[in-house]
Amino acid sequence: LPPHPTMPAANPDFLWAQRKDKVFITVDVPNFQKAGATIKITDAGTVFLKGKGGPEEEEHEYVLDIETAQPIKAEESKCNIGARNVQFQLVKAEPGPYWDHLLKSGKNMHCKIDWALWKDEDEEDDHDMGATWNDKDMADLSFGNDADDGDDDSSEGDMPDLVKEEGVMKE
Repeated sequence: LPPHPTMPAANPDFLWAQRKDKVFITVDVPNFQKAGATIKITDAGTVFLKGKGGPEEEEHEYVLDIETAQPIKAEESKCNIGARNVQFQLVKAEPGPYWDHLLKSGKNMHCKIDWALWKDEDEEDDHDMGATWNDKDMADLSFGNDADDGDDDSSEGDMPDLVKEEGVMKE
């Protein structure tokens, strides 16, 4: 059924995560329509999103109107409308310690932690092992000191040779 013309706008669920210099907000509205949408981000921390979206044949008007606990840099912040959600990347006005909470108003039943993006403050500076691999093949990696590249099998101990008999490997 199409939405009733006087139906009030729905409040979307949204997720958040942060780093020392950024806050990530993911608004859970699939198929959000760019046409006719209103998006506003202010230095005071206002994040406003209004528009139509939702599953096909069940589209509603959604409004997200929140104020972050701390100020942000609106000019450096970004918004991306994707097929599954709307994502905000807000730049904190003052990089530094993690915020205790996202919203100035306190708790919001539609707000949840984005565990997929969350990183603890003390882990943020940890080295990212994935970045050091640089598309290397396992054959390119060193797994110890192989100074002796000869075919000296004496280091293998008293391992018996395998002998193949009638398609079966035996000692």
